[in-house]
Amino acid sequence: MRHLLIFTFSIFFYNYSFSQSIELELKNIPVEIKERKFYISKILDSRIDTNRLGWSIIKKETRGKPFTLKGGTINGFSNYFLRNLPTENNEVPLALNIVSLYVKEKGKIMRSGQAYAHVQLFQIKDGKYGKVFETNAFTESVSEVGKDIYSSHERRIRIVLTECLQKFNESNWMEKIPDYVSELEVKQEAMTVDTISKRLADTTGLFTFAKKEEKINLQLSQIKYTHGFVPSYTLNNKKHRQLWSFKSYFKQSNDILTQKFFSDYKGKFRLTFCAFAIGAVLTGISLGGDSFDDEGPNLSLLIPGAAIALCSIPLYIKTNKLARKTIDRYNLVIENK
Repeated sequence: MRHLLIFTFSIFFYNYSFSQSIELELKNIPVEIKERKFYISKILDSRIDTNRLGWSIIKKETRGKPFTLKGGTINGFSNYFLRNLPTENNEVPLALNIVSLYVKEKGKIMRSGQAYAHVQLFQIKDGKYGKVFETNAFTESVSEVGKDIYSSHERRIRIVLTECLQKFNESNWMEKIPDYVSELEVKQEAMTVDTISKRLADTTGLFTFAKKEEKINLQLSQIKYTHGFVPSYTLNNKKHRQLWSFKSYFKQSNDILTQKFFSDYKGKFRLTFCAFAIGAVLTGISLGGDSFDDEGPNLSLLIPGAAIALCSIPLYIKTNKLARKTIDRYNLVIENK
């Protein structure tokens, strides 16, 4: 029953998050490429997070909401290229694989938007894919006066994709003899591409607001554990800290299990502290002041005090196990970004 409730909450949280997203719709403006010898017949999306394109940062009313493409990335781009890059004269059908794609906002007075795309293009043969080109493109522009920056995100997406296709069209791709692999192998290879764009695109909501300056905080390093009676943790080999110091990272991970493990850790930590404190207070009272008579300590306080204090030891062990569990889960989430 407990697992069912967690699963139900996870589904609800997922659906609620995406009901709050901001949809970007690509305008039907023809893609102009001179002497084009290809058309896009299929879209593959190899990003880890195939839903989000970025996060609303600047506008207060939408701050923290994810940007998504209307109809989904695959359907959205398929319909866009079908209308705006149609086959006209026996062009070669190609598959466009999206390795990374993001939009980003920055600035306060001069608000600007950025877009980045990393794509691969494949010839298709007997249901398999042969890579003939790989490239990327970046653009940045300032928003028009009186307009929200996100209103021009779709234009920047079109710009970077068009630039990638122009680079491809100017290459010697028709002379290549590629090796053909399955769609699964295509996606597995794409996920090994380690670029700044992939870190930005696939980071699920790691943003903070500090000193009224909006910024995206991309802290993708793993947290290391230091053994000892009082365990400590470090990030990027900096000063060793207690687990509480990393609560913002756990929250920013947007991973339900990480946050649940940390919540369990906090509850167990408080219980351990309370048990030890109550036991210590009772033991201290039994050994001092009026409670300590000629016959020795007040056993009616010492025995329960010592028992409660001893109970904090197994609680402390369980607390440390929950801390390790939280760190292991967080590191696993970060590793898969």
